[in-house]
Amino acid sequence: MKSTSIIVDATYTKARYNQKSPREILQDRAKKLRKAVYGVDESVKVRMPAKNTNDVLADKIAYCQKLITFIKTKSGIAQVQDYGTAESPEGDGGG
Repeated sequence: MKSTSIIVDATYTKARYNQKSPREILQDRAKKLRKAVYGVDESVKVRMPAKNTNDVLADKIAYCQKLITFIKTKSGIAQVQDYGTAESPEGDGGG
């Protein structure tokens, strides 16, 4: 064996070789956040901050901050709760 490192588990392979840059992580999470918002209220799409199209980390951070501020203050979505998973207060209706 010529190499001095041994990969024991696929977990280590992924951790070592599939790392994302901070820029990629921010871009991915912003995309997921936008999709989640659209799932609640697609009409906010036109009011959301414009997507960042360059690869500058500082601009990605600024965009994410604008997106978070928009969701918290202007979208009305931050106050929406998911009542679909709550149990019914009436019980199961059995008798």
